[in-house]
Amino acid sequence: MSLLYHYCSLDAFCQITRKSTIRFSDITKSNDWDEIKFMFDIYVRYLEKRYRDVRLPDREALNEEIKRTLDSIKIYCFCLSKSEDDLSQWRGYAPGGGISIGFDSEMLAEYAESISVPGEQVRLEKVEYMDKDDSNGSFPYFDRGNYDHSSPADNIAEILKISPQFKNIGFQAENEYRLYFPKKLPPATEEPLPCVYVGEKEYSVDYKLSENGSMKSFYEIPFPFEMVKKIWIGPKLLQSEDNIKSFVKRYHPSSETEILRTELTYR
Repeated sequence: MSLLYHYCSLDAFCQITRKSTIRFSDITKSNDWDEIKFMFDIYVRYLEKRYRDVRLPDREALNEEIKRTLDSIKIYCFCLSKSEDDLSQWRGYAPGGGISIGFDSEMLAEYAESISVPGEQVRLEKVEYMDKDDSNGSFPYFDRGNYDHSSPADNIAEILKISPQFKNIGFQAENEYRLYFPKKLPPATEEPLPCVYVGEKEYSVDYKLSENGSMKSFYEIPFPFEMVKKIWIGPKLLQSEDNIKSFVKRYHPSSETEILRTELTYR
C-alpha cells in the first residue's frame, strides 16, 4: 500500500477529521507566486527553441491569450507529498506544530473518479520538476501531446489544465502529488461558480480570508475517512498519541488508522 501525506496545522486536521472533508483550494493562492504561470514560461521557451528558424506568432497576442485563459479558468487543488515524516514538510506546512495525514493513494485515485466536475476531469498526478532555464530546451511533454504548435494560442487552455503537474525545480524537495480539477468561470462575474458533484449531492464554492488579507476560494468536499491509513504527530505539537487516537475514534469509531509520533528533534 502506497501512502501520500497531507501536512497541515492541528486545526486543519481537526476540521478534516471532524467533518470528513478536504478542501480543494485556488492554486494561484499557494506559496509559489509563479504557480501556473511557470508552465506558460516553459511553453514560450519551448517554442523559441523548437522553432527557432520559424517565425513565432506575435508575442503580445500570445500573452493576451494567456491572460484571458487565466481569467476564465481556475484550478482547485489538494496538495500531498510522497515524503513521510519529512523535516522540510514540517517546517513549511506545520511550523508551529502540526499533523501529517497519510492517505491510501489507490483509494485517492478511486475517490477522484467519484467527483463530478461538469466538462472537466479530477486528476491525481505526480508533480514533475523542471528548469525553465534548461539550455537544451528539451521539453518532451509538448512533443508527446496533441498540440498544433503552428497556432500556439489554441493550446493555452489545455496547457493551463495540465500546469499543476509541473513546478520549478527549486520545489523538488516537496516530492509533491496533486489532486486537482479545473473550473471554467461563468461569463458574468456576478454569477456564482458552478457546482461540483459527488453522486447527486452538489457542493458550491466557498471563501475564506487568507493571512495576507486576500479572499481565497475553495471547494470543501466529503471523502471516506477509511482512506486515512496513518497519522503522524509533528515536532512541537504537544499532543499525545492517545489524545489523537481518541479524537479520531470520537468521529470515526471503526477507524484503524495508525497513529505515530515523529522522532525528529526540530524545535
